[in-house]
Amino acid sequence: MESVNVYYFLERETEVPENDDWLSPAEMARLSTMRCPKRRADWRLGRWTAKRALATYFDWPDGIGDVRAIEILGLPNGAPRIVHHSEDLNIAISLSHRAGWGLCALAPGGRAIGCDLEVIEPRSRSFVEDYFTGQEQAFLDKWSSDRDVLVSLMWSAKESVLKTIQTGLTVDTRDVLVTVCDTTSASERRQQAFESRSAAWGSFQAWWAGKSFHGWYRCTDSLVSTFSADNEASRPISLRISGDGSGLRLRSLTKPEAAEEMLGSQELQV
Repeated sequence: MESVNVYYFLERETEVPENDDWLSPAEMARLSTMRCPKRRADWRLGRWTAKRALATYFDWPDGIGDVRAIEILGLPNGAPRIVHHSEDLNIAISLSHRAGWGLCALAPGGRAIGCDLEVIEPRSRSFVEDYFTGQEQAFLDKWSSDRDVLVSLMWSAKESVLKTIQTGLTVDTRDVLVTVCDTTSASERRQQAFESRSAAWGSFQAWWAGKSFHGWYRCTDSLVSTFSADNEASRPISLRISGDGSGLRLRSLTKPEAAEEMLGSQELQV
């Protein structure tokens, strides 16, 4: 199977229009069932980000009526279904939103992909014990200063994989094994981030039910974004002409020597 090109679009919550005239009747009906203000705001952010991503990818007009004609509906399993002018599109799409940011990933040909956004924040040892495999816990124990970043990264990677297989958190996250593949030194990655925003990507691999998944990640000062595909995937390509539009400062992981042999290891116990 050929490598898949994954495209992404990152959008601020403040860019979402205040009114709802860009939503289709079916989307308006779905929105009307939501009573929680935060859930409504997150849902609108996800739909707006996805419509912007699709309009940019296909070079469609971006008037309100044109945006309304792009419908982000739901399949029975919860995965997004894309309709344009009442016609279903054969394109893979994944959505995520966190802390006022929306993320949409898409790939042509209906390939299986997933994406996720997570806030980089401390997570307790009990959280790690509950949701991470023993092998992942042993890997995390090798880290000190960047442990919070790595826990957030690996948790986000798990969510991306579960979106790729279209199960979400109905599957035990310990059934998904994640390993970080990047072996670049911290100093080299800091220099790359300084010279080029696009150079600050790292990669991961994951395994679930005997299947392997390829993924990419990028860390900023406050968020980690991850992308997963069911086969080899190119580094995600921004659909924005001038970078990702985030204005977020990139950060690098500080790799301890003790974790050297575990980073990028392909000898995993699945």
